[in-house]
Amino acid sequence: MMDYIKPNNRTCVSARHGLKMVFTVVCLFLLLSAGNVFADATPENYFGFTEVGSTAGKYGEFRFKINWKPETGHLLMFADKGKKNQCFIQLGKNTDGIRVQGERAPANPVLAVKPINPLPDKPMAELECNVKLHQHSWTIYLDNKEIYRIRPPFTAASLWFQNQALDVNTKAIRYQKTEPLYFHDDFLIADKDENQLDSWEILKGKWNIHTALDAAIEQKSSPGLKNRPLEMERSPNFYSLNGSGEKGLIVSGYPFHDNYLLQAAVQIKKGESGLAFYVQDLFNYYTFTVCLSDNEEAFAYLKKHRSGKEPVIMKAVQLQLLPDQWIMPKIQVI
Repeated sequence: MMDYIKPNNRTCVSARHGLKMVFTVVCLFLLLSAGNVFADATPENYFGFTEVGSTAGKYGEFRFKINWKPETGHLLMFADKGKKNQCFIQLGKNTDGIRVQGERAPANPVLAVKPINPLPDKPMAELECNVKLHQHSWTIYLDNKEIYRIRPPFTAASLWFQNQALDVNTKAIRYQKTEPLYFHDDFLIADKDENQLDSWEILKGKWNIHTALDAAIEQKSSPGLKNRPLEMERSPNFYSLNGSGEKGLIVSGYPFHDNYLLQAAVQIKKGESGLAFYVQDLFNYYTFTVCLSDNEEAFAYLKKHRSGKEPVIMKAVQLQLLPDQWIMPKIQVI
């Protein structure tokens, strides 16, 4: 069973050697509507800035294009509803990065946040910029790469540009609100259906729909199973997703999905299997897995995977599990 909500990411499953699971619920955020609202009055301390977009008090995201020049960068400013607090996000090299001022400004107004990915090093007349404003995080993307992720200093109500940065693209700025989208896959698929995994994309490994009858026949638990097969109505977890292969990975969803709860029923096999999240590509993602060794020692791992580097174990906990036992790992990503 799986529940899923939040990088530039997709609903995912990972497996090493073997994995079986049944999915139930995936909660995603889908962009549903757009709006562009401008304020009539600008406080004096906003001199040099122009409001270019409003959130209307809703969580969601801004998408726009900027004229990117690496030597000067770009400055974004967010304000709260009463325009009594401001957050400046400087996208550029050798800058303070993020600064908060106003009534709710911290004692140290400069936030010590390092870029997650390098800034573009070449000029681009129309660089894609995406700003996601959610309850627990603000995230800035340039060219579909995550640059900053910070805890919101306040609830953002409006986006402002410096006057010298205003151009024809400024008029095209839109704010898209986010609302929950229900996703469910229990793998109850017709046996002769050639597209059994049409909602999923296999990045690596072998993946197929497996049944409890297939498992019983493979184990030769009863010679009469072919004549008197197991019935779906009488067998729990009759259908499941079966995966195998070194670092096998299967994903669903879209790169802009975020803020998700991910949960799945997983049958423990020898090797490592579990859930993947914040998937950017085959080499960059996070995993929450269970590893069962040959001597049946079990550990749960939270890992960070990066291209060209060994996985980093962020957390490890020993468990008391048995082969073929079903468990239900869950991840709340914020």
